[in-house]
Amino acid sequence: MHTKFAFLFAFLFSFHFLSAQNKYLTGNVITKKNDTLQGSILFKDWTSSPKYISFKNQQGAESTLDAKDVKSFTINELNLHYESHFAKINYVSLVPISDISFLYSKIDSSYFFFKVLISSSKINLYSYSDSSKNDRYFIKKENDFNELVNYTFYRKSTENKVYEFKNQQYRKQLEDLCKDASQLKAAIPAYEEGHLKRYLTKYNACFLENNNIDFNSKKEYLHFRLGLNYGIDQSYSPLNLHNFGVSAMLNLKKSHHNNFVKLQFENLYLTKGTSNFQEVIVAFGRYFGGKKIQPYVSASTNLFLYQNYDLFAQQYYRELVTFYSLNAGVAYKKNIHIEFSRILTLHGKSGAPGPQLTLIIMPIFFGK
Repeated sequence: MHTKFAFLFAFLFSFHFLSAQNKYLTGNVITKKNDTLQGSILFKDWTSSPKYISFKNQQGAESTLDAKDVKSFTINELNLHYESHFAKINYVSLVPISDISFLYSKIDSSYFFFKVLISSSKINLYSYSDSSKNDRYFIKKENDFNELVNYTFYRKSTENKVYEFKNQQYRKQLEDLCKDASQLKAAIPAYEEGHLKRYLTKYNACFLENNNIDFNSKKEYLHFRLGLNYGIDQSYSPLNLHNFGVSAMLNLKKSHHNNFVKLQFENLYLTKGTSNFQEVIVAFGRYFGGKKIQPYVSASTNLFLYQNYDLFAQQYYRELVTFYSLNAGVAYKKNIHIEFSRILTLHGKSGAPGPQLTLIIMPIFFGK
């Protein structure tokens, strides 16, 4: 009964709030014909860089715009700027290869929207999130648009041994592109947004007549939350457990910070008696919607440590049970959660705890 109720609860809330996840935000689009379209753009906080955007003009008419027909678009209130460029995206094989001709498992050639990180009269820097959700960086100087190449692949020898190879061609690319700034003393940066932006900012500053950067993107941050949890057993187990503990949550970038990783520790108590149980939970989940109240689901790995008394040996022994569970709940501003934990469990031995209703409050927040 509890399981059916929880599934119905999660489904109804997910269905109701799913449409609120992405919002139309004020912005403008510049077409390939240099026409400026004022209106609003559906912001999806893309985990993979888009090839299309949904646009609503000032009269409310909606349309889908292809990157090949658009020069750029801007979302004003988020200070986000994207440009359209044609590129060939090479996907390196994830499995070891015996022949270098099999290096690329897929090649995607098309117009894409690239997020502008730095725009100036000398060098522009862009980021692109590929379909594998890897961040890749592109650069434009004097209208030449190229990827800063950096990847790792694995080769298998005739003896069936696997070797790792790294192609960090971007280092030589930056050396060649920036050699006209003789006074630039900075070392070649790591292949990461912040490092690349700082390096190219110093490069642009070497040219007194061009030392003003027209646009500099805002850095995206992870969100971290910390708090307490309290749970009450909802099964028909004679143990009748309740628990106290601490919870920590990491909300990942993109997707409106709706994807999360949660670490939870619980000290479980019998209604009458001392604590003989502890549980550590590592959960991966997702919120739905974009309003203050959001339903969510998660899947977790649970490590349940309990203490039993052996009548024959006349001593206590401890046993660790590992099992996997499905959880669902509803959150307010991602800070207060009411969760139906352990709706379903897999691979749990007898003695593992049953479903419980958990209150999680996380008032401590780090992020921007």
